[in-house]
Amino acid sequence: MMDGVNNLTDSFSSFVTIIGTKLSNKKPNKKHPFGFGRIEYISTIIVAIVILIAGLLALIEGINKIINPSVVEYSILSIILVIVAIIVKGLLSIYVRRKGVELNSKTLEASGVDAGFDVLLTLSTLVGALAYMLFKFNVDGYITVFISLIIMINGIQILVETISSIIGVRVSGEIVNKLKSVLLEYEEVKGVYDITLHSYGLENIIGSVHIEVDDELTAKEIHTLSKKLEYHVYTMFGIIITIGIYASNSNDRKALKIKKSIETVSSKYKEIKEIHGFYYDFRTNNVTFDLVIDFSNNREEIINLVKEELEGMYPNYNFYITLDSDYSG
Repeated sequence: MMDGVNNLTDSFSSFVTIIGTKLSNKKPNKKHPFGFGRIEYISTIIVAIVILIAGLLALIEGINKIINPSVVEYSILSIILVIVAIIVKGLLSIYVRRKGVELNSKTLEASGVDAGFDVLLTLSTLVGALAYMLFKFNVDGYITVFISLIIMINGIQILVETISSIIGVRVSGEIVNKLKSVLLEYEEVKGVYDITLHSYGLENIIGSVHIEVDDELTAKEIHTLSKKLEYHVYTMFGIIITIGIYASNSNDRKALKIKKSIETVSSKYKEIKEIHGFYYDFRTNNVTFDLVIDFSNNREEIINLVKEELEGMYPNYNFYITLDSDYSG
């Protein structure tokens, strides 16, 4: 009976997956210009909740069977039905999970995982039946409790991962390295920083990146380079990316000296992960650069300390430091 109830919740999960997939494929409109891809997060949360409910119901029933054991009867037909169910659910789980990975669909992956745990739940039914038929020993309640706990843990993991994705997670190091490699293939690009990506569905990723180029490049040259980079990234990764520019004059002797001083001062703070975007304007004695500082520390205080020390070393210079976040990698 509990297996049957669980199958009904699976049917509901599949229905939610279908509706969620259909809605997420709707075309963008004026009110939702980024499309509806994030509806998949909502449908995944619903599937996770259904998994938790199924696990909780199984847990309650298992505990009840342990406290109040009942006389059960099994027939050969019921055993055959259970074996067929195990085979069908196993094949379904493998197929749905593979499709979820192939399509990068968290909802399908969650449904596939749920079907996999259904195999375990139904298998426990078979084990309980055989144990009773062969040894007259009723272990149904204990097996149900064990499997229900596994199901609930899995539901919680799916829920936590999906909520984390909604909040926003760090871009994977793999995609960051691939993007950097592609952009650095162009000789005009001296450095790649601040890769930020936002997912609005399976095929709708929008982001931005800063590239460092020689400050002697003209606006026309920078425009041409940016368009080539944006097109290359889109055709290779399907990512709509906006290119930001850091000007570089690191070949200037005075600029190199100041940059070296910045690196020396910054090296005193283990919280500082990277320095980039350095530029020295010799006409105004303005020095600008970005500091990437670990999230877990007092970042504003570190910037003030670095700025204070640099101003002591170069009293006639103006230092403008931008606090940068470690979004990726």
